[in-house]
This record gives sequence, structure tokens and C-alpha cells, in this order.
Amino acid sequence: MSAQPFALQNISHVLNGMISRNALAAPGVLALGAEEDPECWAAVVQMAELRAYQPTLLKWENLPGLMRLAHTYDMPVVRAACADFISRNKDSLTLDAPLTSPKNILVAATLVEKYGSGDCGGDGGAHEFGAVDKALDSALSSLRQTCAPNTASARSVIATLRPLVHRKEYATSISAAVLVKVVRGLVSAFS
Repeated sequence: MSAQPFALQNISHVLNGMISRNALAAPGVLALGAEEDPECWAAVVQMAELRAYQPTLLKWENLPGLMRLAHTYDMPVVRAACADFISRNKDSLTLDAPLTSPKNILVAATLVEKYGSGDCGGDGGAHEFGAVDKALDSALSSLRQTCAPNTASARSVIATLRPLVHRKEYATSISAAVLVKVVRGLVSAFS
């Protein structure tokens, strides 16, 4: 894949430094890391060169990879595009989605914690990924109601969480901050 170095320098502070210092593996060649998806890089290059309208480049399938690249290479434009995508598609966020999908609220919140603002749940959704915080708060809100364990909505949330927390990847794929938020919701349901 080829890219205009100037475009990459403008989209990423890290790449700007690497290109300016000739710190690439070979002149004009960026070696992809093991976790870096070439399709995600293709979307980044198209964003950098303004060859495609950003919303058409993002999909749920490439969102984790794009968020990882935005974080790793300090790309505010890509991070903002990811936040915009989530905000426009927030109705797709659910606890019912599998733990392998960024549509799962817990997975999306983990992505925000790792690669977004790093403040999932800390400020009530005031940051660029606030749609994820709000979706997670909304999903867990029935647990905080008075006499919550006895309400149908709280039982529904608990029934949805039960199979998720028993999956072995739950402990490794969901960030500690998100786990704490879920535990707090469950504890508040019983206090």
C-alpha cells in the first residue's frame, strides 16, 4: 500500500516524527505490527489523503483496529472518526452482542478505556466517546433502582450478564475499569 508521506505526517504526530527522523524500517516503508490490520491502514491512508468520506470507511468490524491505530500513532482525526461512528451508531450497542463484537457495550467501553479517552465512566460521558458511557450507564441503570433485584428490568440485565461473565474471555477481554463498573452496578442492586 502506498501513501503520501506528507498526508501521514499530518494525520499522526508519531508518524510525523518517524518520517522526519527517517526512523522507518526503510525509506518510505512503514512495517506493520502483528496486530495492525492492513485494511485498517488502508482506511487511515484514505482519511489522511482525503480520498474518502470518513463515515464510509468505518464499520463495526474495523472499529477496534482503527481505535488501536489512532491510539498507537496518536491520530486525533482517526480517533474523532471512531467517536463519531460510535455516536451515530449508539443504538447498536447492547449487552446481548457477543464478547467478540464491539457492539457489545462492555467491549465498546473497554475499547474506549484502552484506546479512547481512557476515562470510560469517569465523567458521565462528557468526553468524545460519551455515547459509550451513556449506553453502559443506561444498560446498568435498572440495577440501581430501589429494590432492584426484584424488578423485571434488573432481572433481565442480570440474566444478560450471567452468560457473559461465565465466559472465559470475559476476564481477559473486558478492562478492569469496565469490570468495576459492572460489579458496582450489581452490588448496588443488592444493597
